[in-house]
Formats: sequence, C-alpha cells, structure tokens
Amino acid sequence: MGVFSAESMLQLATLAWDGITVVKELRHNDRTREVVDFRSVVVVSSQHQGGVDGLRNKKFCHPGLHYGRQQRWSERFLKHFERLVVPAYCADLENAAEIETAALSSFFQSACRPGKWSNVPQEDANLKSKYPNLCELCQNANQCTYDTSTTSSHRAALQCLRSGGDVTYVSQQDAIEFFDANSDIVNDYGFLCPNGTIEAITGNSNPCSWLTQPWPVILSTANRAIEISARIDRWLRPTSNSNWEQAIQEIITQDSRTAVSVGSIQAPIDYLRPYRQLPIPSDLCQTTSRWCTTSPEEKDKCEVLRTAALTTGIFPTIECVDPTTSRMSCLNEISNNRADFTGIDSNFGYLARHPFNLTAAMFQETEKEKYSSVVVLVRAESRFTRFENLRNAKACIPEFGGIGKLLKLVV
Repeated sequence: MGVFSAESMLQLATLAWDGITVVKELRHNDRTREVVDFRSVVVVSSQHQGGVDGLRNKKFCHPGLHYGRQQRWSERFLKHFERLVVPAYCADLENAAEIETAALSSFFQSACRPGKWSNVPQEDANLKSKYPNLCELCQNANQCTYDTSTTSSHRAALQCLRSGGDVTYVSQQDAIEFFDANSDIVNDYGFLCPNGTIEAITGNSNPCSWLTQPWPVILSTANRAIEISARIDRWLRPTSNSNWEQAIQEIITQDSRTAVSVGSIQAPIDYLRPYRQLPIPSDLCQTTSRWCTTSPEEKDKCEVLRTAALTTGIFPTIECVDPTTSRMSCLNEISNNRADFTGIDSNFGYLARHPFNLTAAMFQETEKEKYSSVVVLVRAESRFTRFENLRNAKACIPEFGGIGKLLKLVV
C-alpha cells in the first residue's frame, strides 16, 4: 500500500499497470463532504458573447505559472484552459515554451501571466521581453507580477478581472469566495462553460468546471484491498498506541487529511473515469523528443518518465525508442537524427563529443557523493605538487575515453 497524489494515480492509470486498487481517499479535515479536491473555472463578463471563440483579442488574467512542492496545480492544470482555447502557433519556432507563448500573445490582446514561462532563467527573461503584452495587465508589468500583498494568486487574477480584464481561469473555491466577498459585482460576471454557455454565479455552488482534481488516495494490491482497507481503519483509531501505528497515522493524516472509504474498490482507471480523462500524447508542432534506450529496463524507465510528463502536462512529448544494441549505437542514432537524446555514463562523454559531435544537455548530481567529481591520486612522498609537474609521468586511466581521460586532455 502507499499514499499517492491524484497526478500519480493518473500516471498509474495511464501506464495501465494491473493489480492496483484504490482503497481510501484522503480528504481535508474541513472538507470531508466534498467529493473532489478542487476544480478550475473560467469567469467572464455576464455580457460576454461568442462563447469560447469570442475570447480572441480579449484581456486574460492568469493566476500564474508557479511551481513547487506547496503548489497544488500542475502544469496540466495551469495551462488546461489556454491549451484548449488557443490554437498552436508553430511558424519557425522549435521550442515548446515559445510556441505556447507566441500563440497566447497572438490570441489575446493583453494579459497578466506571472511566473515561469520557462525554467531556463535567460529564456524566461527573453520571452517576457519579446511578448510584453502578456504582462501588460500585471500591477508590476516590468516584473510581470501581481501585487504581493494579495492573499493568493487566484484572488489576484480575479482582482485583475475586476480591474479591466475580460476573462480569468482560477480555482472554483477562490472564485466563489471572491464573489461572496464582493456581492455588489456578482451579477456583472458569469462562469464560462467549455461548451460556450454562461452560468450565473449567484446561488451556483456547483458551476461548470474545466478540469477536476480528485483527492489523494491510498492504493494497495488488488488481492489484499479489502484486508488493507480494514487494517487502515484499525490503525487510525484513537486508541492505537504503538509507535508504528502512530507513525502510520502521521503519514496518512499529514496535511490535515482524513482517510475516507471509497464507494467501491476500483482500479485507478475506473476510479478516475467520473473526474478526469486519460491524457493523450500531442506532438506540439513536431517537437516530440525521442529517447534512445539500450535495454527493456531502460525503456520501461522511459515509459514511466514519459507518462509522468504526459499526465502533468509537460512539453515536449517524450517518445521511447525501442532498445538498441549498445550505448554507442544510441550515440550513432542521435548523430544521424534517428533519436534526440539518451542517458549515458559520464565516461562516454568524450566519445559523445568525438567523433559523434554531440553535447551534454544536463547531468545528474547528488548533494553528498559528487559522482561527477574527478580526483588525481599520487604517492604521498611524490614530488608532484602542481599539474605541470605531471609531464612525462606514468598515468593510470580507469577507462579509455572516460571522464578520467578528460582531465588528462585538459592538463
């Protein structure tokens, strides 16, 4: 058994792994009667005409592309509305971040879309400089941010709507609470539905939503689901005093969660069906990246990462290429444009550059082990105190073409 977020459960459903079932929902203590964790809604003027198509050249207020462990909205949630409404703008652009940004800039007259448009700082700055109309509605247009005194980014987006925007995409809970506190303007706005109709806000506790997020869950193996569900009930009783039961309680009930029994024990794909559709891969302007693998195990790893990116809405889409015979074969495949990237041991770095003319896109590092560090060992009584002293000395290199040889080449 284990505790899984809704996004992780969606990933498992997409992977179609057998033998896993949902046994409990983990609802917030203050909202145990609510069937889902949150929903997204679109708010427009009550006089809006033209449905979804009528949003072109309007002023868009977005809560912001904010990422982190404390942020509940994934990339898919944050961009769901704009990806449905705004047509892709390919032109000669090859980067997924700019393809989406350029399309938004062309579709909307102006916007406030704070946060990271790219996780590469320089690219993020370049995009905001190139498409300034997407920051025009922000209170701090130069920084592309809302006023930091606002309680939440969703409330800031709603205030942006009130201050001259035409459309905003926010959480249902924030929208309802905002208009409860601003009842004098509630009749001026409505919920825009995906089918283009508009619903009133007043007295509407269950408006049309654009995307729904189920609660986190506890999953177990299918053949022990009933047993595990009963055990969880016993472990969470107030009378449980053993240390291990208290530890389980802390894990399950962290973040003010309460375990709630599900109506029926189901596989993730069946449990999710009333709330979310499984995501379908999309080749955004032919930006799909092909991962060259060398074993069935690596391809399985690729599939897990591919579905993680797919379910959370990260572009470009990853394609897992069938395994080749060796790592050298992968380097050759990339060099001949039959694949786009692969993971290699750093010892292959020099060979990737020569003769395949490839370059490193990123590397993995740990905080403690520093696996990419290279050291030079000499006898304690040796005369070597500087690299220059190593000329004409005898060197032992761990692997031909490996990372240790790079040091020799540099020296």
